[in-house]
Amino acid sequence: MGDSFTDLEFFVPGVHPTKMEEVYMVLKSLAGSNYSSKATDKRIYSLTSTHDGKPFTDTVGKESVHRKGRIVLAIFELPTVYITMVEGNPMPEHLSISKSATIVCFKTTTPNT
Repeated sequence: MGDSFTDLEFFVPGVHPTKMEEVYMVLKSLAGSNYSSKATDKRIYSLTSTHDGKPFTDTVGKESVHRKGRIVLAIFELPTVYITMVEGNPMPEHLSISKSATIVCFKTTTPNT
């Protein structure tokens, strides 16, 4: 089964369009650093999976289900897991999700600048 796509254009919440690609690439690098792996080029908008037997969806620009009060900045696909990057202090935090999740990708693969 192939990926699904939203009608929304790619964005990083709270980031000016001229800085989105730079911020996104920093987040992408951080996402893979704990796994000694590189994230794929998929620009993921939302991810649906289960945690403790309960379904959940994390969506870019919305509050994280698992990190209450923190906005999802980006979602990345690694070879063995998905990484949800959320606002953090001083650096974004991440949450690992199994590869059994369902994803929806942004309409575009590159930012509108």
